[in-house]
Amino acid sequence: MMDMMQKQAVLAQFHSELGFELPSAYQAVLLAFEQLYVGELANGQDVGFDALTHLLQPFTPNYQNHQRLQAFMADSAHKYPAGQVYRRDTDALMATDMFAQSILMCSGDDGVYWFWNQSDGAVWDYYLDDGSVGKVAQDFETWMTGFQLHICDEWNVFVDESDGSE
Repeated sequence: MMDMMQKQAVLAQFHSELGFELPSAYQAVLLAFEQLYVGELANGQDVGFDALTHLLQPFTPNYQNHQRLQAFMADSAHKYPAGQVYRRDTDALMATDMFAQSILMCSGDDGVYWFWNQSDGAVWDYYLDDGSVGKVAQDFETWMTGFQLHICDEWNVFVDESDGSE
């Protein structure tokens, strides 16, 4: 188990590799757990966050795990005109290069993934079934408003702060 200083060092290395920093509220989430961090958004959607160490793992020969969005878009490129993706919330196509600096950070049921986009600071969703995107919040903090944590594993640091009960 990593202590807080080790986690912060890994996060600093991650920022260096990315070339940009993640929102401070997202950094706090990444530093808060080791293996599994799940909960429910205010709208009732279940969400499971990827651990920092998981984000740094290889996903495919061409992409790290945090770049899964780019791999997913490449896999569904045959569905849309070259370099474009369907944006559900505006019913229009948009350029995929806008998402070049995005972190796929968590997933939910029914094939939905959420990612933070560095270029506009917003949180977006991506649906595997049709390869479409939609802006769901102007920033990470707004998206997390009303989030309810569900402790799901013994590695979660929140369990260690009490007597082991939820």
